[in-house]
Amino acid sequence: ANRRRAFGPCTLGTPRAMEELPNEGKDFVPQDAAPACDADWLLLRKRAARLLESLCDIPRVLLDKKGWENEHEAVFSLFRRGCLDAGGNDMLEAPIYSNRCIEDAWTFLLEIARRHPNRHKHIQECATQLGKSYNWCLVLRGSKQAHAVLQELPKDLKRGILESANCLDLMDCPWRSPPPVEASAENLAMEAPVPAPSGQSEEASDRDADGLPGGTASA
Repeated sequence: ANRRRAFGPCTLGTPRAMEELPNEGKDFVPQDAAPACDADWLLLRKRAARLLESLCDIPRVLLDKKGWENEHEAVFSLFRRGCLDAGGNDMLEAPIYSNRCIEDAWTFLLEIARRHPNRHKHIQECATQLGKSYNWCLVLRGSKQAHAVLQELPKDLKRGILESANCLDLMDCPWRSPPPVEASAENLAMEAPVPAPSGQSEEASDRDADGLPGGTASA
């Protein structure tokens, strides 16, 4: 039997998914995406309801300053409960989360850590659950957006989150700018100007380097 492509509510927050929906998702009802007579899909969606609802709100909260001020507390509370709902089951491995959706979720969690370091216990609770998912860890490892926030966290806070997520190797962020090269005798020797050959004036050497015969002016 033909099955319509299933979109979880979290994918509605991504422009790419919205474009693929009829009428750009304006008249889309999430329940309509469930494959007919698919009890497992419906059970999974019910179990993941709080996480999916929070994932719907995260892109707006991240992008809108006023939205962050007014809603980030409620969204984080819902997101944390959704993460805890994932304990002891394979909810996070279900194919209902887009990579963009997962990346925004990690970025949101790290932004909460950056702005509210006193919430580190609740943040680590979320990281522990998300870190049990291969797919979610894979997105974290490849996300420049999330890594940019990671670099702004205090070292101890960052270590606690990454250790909870089983991604401690990301302490050394691959996109970190390389340290400045220290001045050394070898580097200074490489940067020193090359002296002109003996018997040739500096002015003649410059003319020869430009491809002009010595002593001949260009037309």
